[in-house]
Amino acid sequence: MDELLKELFEACRNGDLIKVKKLITPENINAQDILGRKSTPLHFSSGFGRRDVVEYLLSQNANVHMKDDGGLIPLHNAASFGHAEVVQLLLNHHSNVNALDSWNYSPLAEAASKGKVDVCHILLQHGADPNLKNSDGKSALDLADSSTRPVLTGK
Repeated sequence: MDELLKELFEACRNGDLIKVKKLITPENINAQDILGRKSTPLHFSSGFGRRDVVEYLLSQNANVHMKDDGGLIPLHNAASFGHAEVVQLLLNHHSNVNALDSWNYSPLAEAASKGKVDVCHILLQHGADPNLKNSDGKSALDLADSSTRPVLTGK
């Protein structure tokens, strides 16, 4: 992988918007990290909660539907780590709220299993299905912890 892409991925992870703006091109905006999980700049910035970078990448037409090696889209990354503002941005750009990764985990299942209450609220408001089953036959409700279960059940 060339040095420019390494720098770009690092800038996205670190939230270095100035460097991202300098390095991003239409050719590399959806480039995948071939040395890792095949994550894109949007995967990195979403997973690390770098709202300003995510916003910029979306303004440059980054693909919200790109999957990494595990079938995760950037929304999975943001949901899993509890980055509610980033989740909202991705959904505003038509990210699939019920996207399934290679193990059939949805963003809601990721958030519910990790106690990300704010993210669960946002995903449900955007039509996330709490009954989708993963490869083990478990739904987001089955995986929910004590803080997210009431959000999913409404009780």
